[in-house]
Amino acid sequence: MSERQRHYRQRVPNPGLNPVAQETLHMLFKGLTYQEIAGVRCRSFKTVQNTVRTLLQKTGTRNTRELIYEAFTRDWLQAPKRYVE
Repeated sequence: MSERQRHYRQRVPNPGLNPVAQETLHMLFKGLTYQEIAGVRCRSFKTVQNTVRTLLQKTGTRNTRELIYEAFTRDWLQAPKRYVE
C-alpha cells in the first residue's frame, strides 16, 4: 500500500456535525427514508432534504450512499444521545 493510500484511509475526526445532522445521518445509516426521518423528527420532508444536502456539502460527498460509506469507514457515526443507555 502506498503512502498516499495509507493517508487516505486514516480516520479523520467528525466534520463538525451538529446534533440534528448527526441524528439524521444515523437514521440514514439505519435505512430510513427521508419521509420516515421527517415523521420521526416531526419535521417536513423538505427540512430533512435540506439537512441531507448540508451533510453532503460539509463532507464533500456526492450522494447518500457515499455519505453513509464515508461516515462508517471514517467513524463519523456516533449514536445520538437519546439512543445511548
